[in-house]
Amino acid sequence: QPTRRRVCITLGLTSRGVHSNIPSVENLFAAVAGLDVEVVATLAPEHVADLPSIPDNVRVVEFVPMNTLLATCSAILHHGGAGTVFSAREHGIPQIILPSTFANEKFWGQVGHAEGLEQQGAGIYVDTSRPVTADELRDHLVRVLDEPSYARNAARLRTELLEMPAPGDIVPIVSRLTAEHRAAA
Repeated sequence: QPTRRRVCITLGLTSRGVHSNIPSVENLFAAVAGLDVEVVATLAPEHVADLPSIPDNVRVVEFVPMNTLLATCSAILHHGGAGTVFSAREHGIPQIILPSTFANEKFWGQVGHAEGLEQQGAGIYVDTSRPVTADELRDHLVRVLDEPSYARNAARLRTELLEMPAPGDIVPIVSRLTAEHRAAA
């Protein structure tokens, strides 16, 4: 358990090699350096191998199950992958999303996820089609951590998500409706 607010930084697991527009790891770390937060960064060894240093408040781990980590976090800064978006939503934590390449944005829905969370007041979409500075990232993170509306809205979306019926609840309804439709046709 963290002794202060914890922030997760992740570039995902399955798409670590395709993030051409996301700010460099050095920029991500510069954004959190010196903040009164504990940062857990899930990154591959090659992402940190050439860094001159890692800030004192950052712990790098190659892999940790998101559901375990996010249960202890106050915010997440990430690439916008669906698994990460919905894991963070399930835990009700504010998100800062940095979509990467056009292909990812177009086919994996990163921009849509980011815009939706921003419209719901539960996160910030950072346009990575232009260079993003460490100062800009820091400002976004501080805003998400310090403005209570982000945590409140993320908690609201979590509640909405948990109130949705599970697939096992829907399948019998769809099966019944399909049978009724076929019988009527």
